[in-house]
Amino acid sequence: MESPQLLSDVKRHNRNFIIMQFCMGLFISSTIYASAYLKSLGLSSAQVGLFTAIRSVVGVFVPILWGMACDKQRSVKKVFLVCLIGVIVLFPTVPFTEKIILGSLSLAPWMTVIVRFFYRPLDYMYSSWLVQMEQRMPGFEYGKMRVFYSIASFVGSLMFTYLVKVGGVRISYFVGGAFAIIVLFAMRPLPDVAPAIKKDKVTFRDLKLGQLAKNPLLLAFVLVMICANIPSSSSTIYMPYLLDDIGASVNVVSGFSAVRSLFGIPLLYFSGRLARKFGARRMLTLSIIIAGLSEFAFSIAQSVPFILGIAVVVGINTGLMTASQVLYAQELAPPELRSTVQMLGSTALAAATIIASGLGGYMVDAFGVRAYYRVTFMIVTVAVAFFIMFNNIVLRKQKKNAQVKSQE
Repeated sequence: MESPQLLSDVKRHNRNFIIMQFCMGLFISSTIYASAYLKSLGLSSAQVGLFTAIRSVVGVFVPILWGMACDKQRSVKKVFLVCLIGVIVLFPTVPFTEKIILGSLSLAPWMTVIVRFFYRPLDYMYSSWLVQMEQRMPGFEYGKMRVFYSIASFVGSLMFTYLVKVGGVRISYFVGGAFAIIVLFAMRPLPDVAPAIKKDKVTFRDLKLGQLAKNPLLLAFVLVMICANIPSSSSTIYMPYLLDDIGASVNVVSGFSAVRSLFGIPLLYFSGRLARKFGARRMLTLSIIIAGLSEFAFSIAQSVPFILGIAVVVGINTGLMTASQVLYAQELAPPELRSTVQMLGSTALAAATIIASGLGGYMVDAFGVRAYYRVTFMIVTVAVAFFIMFNNIVLRKQKKNAQVKSQE
């Protein structure tokens, strides 16, 4: 039985994590207007596309570097703080750099790239922090904390839609920066993760990064998650084309996003209990299957109610996939590389966004939006089939090897 002091600490930390998680969700909601901001500066479509591509590349590589920094410093909190301070200093100042000219362009577009270097890792770094705290605090669950991020995403999408409409796109940088400051104050009293390596000074050699490349289950996980994240990374990009195809208003996109955010909450909340009963790998497999079937459903959709019905399924599945991905990555991660492995999820999402943007743009222009959804359905189907078969082969082999060693 836990002591009263321990229970009091858990309640206090839960409260601060909730505040931090909610304000994190509101801040991240403010970051989706970068392309709209670049367009407001008068950049051409080609220039907006170029800076979007650069930001996507940053999203692929930067999170891994920050993850390695967490593991090397044996602290998620310290590295998170560095990134957060970078956000607080740089994010609200982006609009003030518009009049600084570099060559033929304003500094502002480049600032949207620089600031992404600091805010892109925050989400998955925070997930790493939460999931590692489960091991230190009885009664603390990743899914129950993550629920408040989903609620904040829903509230933030409505709030920033209104603010941008009334005050212009620049206001997203000022309000977003304010929420980042609240996150800073909420995180100060929170405990850090327990260091996996008991040394005064840790080198990259101590982390043994090469073991990641020697883990077939981890490599398969990253590859499959790139494919599995294609639907979620492009859901709102090509939805207007599908709505136009059935003669519906594009305003339904906001309703789709709201429904998806709300219905993701229940499974996210109960994810810890589900993982203990069924296992994170089975949960992840099911979520990838549902993601693929949802893409097929979009390819045959003929009405707005049908599309909103799919949004409900997608929302429920978003909660399932979000939690199972983080929990399964935690299972695969070596103790000294937990943060680095969690950051691979961010890398997979960024890579999926690049693929979805390139593949989708070509498919929609050449063959129509329904062809794109059919192709993504096939990609996800192949990915989940590979995931199931490959995992069964590797796990069977590992079990056999373990039996042989036990008999020696």
